[in-house]
Amino acid sequence: MSRRRAPLEHVLIAGDSSEIDAIRALLALLPSTTYGQVYVETISGTVLPEISAPRRVTVTMLPRDAADLAGERLASAVDGWLAEWIPEEPEPDRDLTIWLGEVAGARVETSATCLERL
Repeated sequence: MSRRRAPLEHVLIAGDSSEIDAIRALLALLPSTTYGQVYVETISGTVLPEISAPRRVTVTMLPRDAADLAGERLASAVDGWLAEWIPEEPEPDRDLTIWLGEVAGARVETSATCLERL
């Protein structure tokens, strides 16, 4: 006997430290069954408030040095995530939500190609 799984909610949320309030608000709206990834780019040494997320959502801080371009590490992380998680054939029972903040959205290169498949 097979068990039918409920539709899956999969998320990618990416922004910089100036967008932390928006990121926290988005996470507060997610069901507890959500899984996915949050990337937050920060300037090295910046202390941010705690970010609460559903149990299966990982929050990763991406510190950047003053010499790094704003959004560079964020864009690299998002591009890697999209390449790994956006399937050639989307699963009909999986809901995918992607939120890119202003900095991430301006620098992500592969997202348009990956998202066309959805």
